[in-house]
Amino acid sequence: MSAIKEYYRPEDWKSAAEILGRPGVKTAPILVSTKPSPVEKWDMETAVDLSRLGLDYIKEDEQGIHIGALTTVQTLVDTPIFSTKFNGIFHLAAKHAATGGLRNVATMAGVLNDLSGSGEIALTLLASDAVVYIRKDQSIRTQPIAGFLAEGKQNLTAGEVLAEIRIPFSDGVFALERVARTPADQEIVAVVVFLLLSGSQITKARVAISGASPQPMRFLAVEQALEKQEFSSSLVEKAAEIATREAKPIGDFRGSAEYRAAMAGTLTRRALLKAWNLKAG
Repeated sequence: MSAIKEYYRPEDWKSAAEILGRPGVKTAPILVSTKPSPVEKWDMETAVDLSRLGLDYIKEDEQGIHIGALTTVQTLVDTPIFSTKFNGIFHLAAKHAATGGLRNVATMAGVLNDLSGSGEIALTLLASDAVVYIRKDQSIRTQPIAGFLAEGKQNLTAGEVLAEIRIPFSDGVFALERVARTPADQEIVAVVVFLLLSGSQITKARVAISGASPQPMRFLAVEQALEKQEFSSSLVEKAAEIATREAKPIGDFRGSAEYRAAMAGTLTRRALLKAWNLKAG
């Protein structure tokens, strides 16, 4: 049976902070991921519905694209800007995230709250250096997405809510490569690469991988090997080797640890070559 004893739907930020910050009560917002758990397994005594706080939106300004935390994954698929900006990487990642039915209920906050589901959206946010906006009543703080997810869960204190995600614009190019049992299945391993190039020199690199470690994460050693280097086939091979070596996967019925580590390198190679070809073409 469900452990939930109370349900609230606050209409303002002050009420939300007070309810979520109550000591001695397991309180959490209702967040749906791309791999939702049955209600009876929700680890909370008080459920908080944030739907009246206006967190379902997509806005564009000179800083980038701002996504409300309760924006559904399907909205990323349907909104034209995600097909034209960032060479379509967010549109592609959202399509891979879940089936159509789940995409219509899973939210951005839900995806980041449960990293056991599809990892592609988290990877694109990590590779794009996204920034999260965290709110508690009238107080707002920001944090890079990598730090926000560093412990495998949302880095929030009592009473805080993930309110928004900002994706900064960039002149670089993204590429996604994945392997799964079928095209519609959750990825076994996926890699998202971002390259900012000056001619053939890599001035900035981001390499984020899921399925090759306990959670989606950036592979910093691979990025460091790429940056300030001239793009070449030998550099790509070096990056792939480092990705394989740095992988710390946990094997399961979908893929052994050895397979996942090998695919981390293979997909890193493919993604780097795809990004280079997209820039060159």
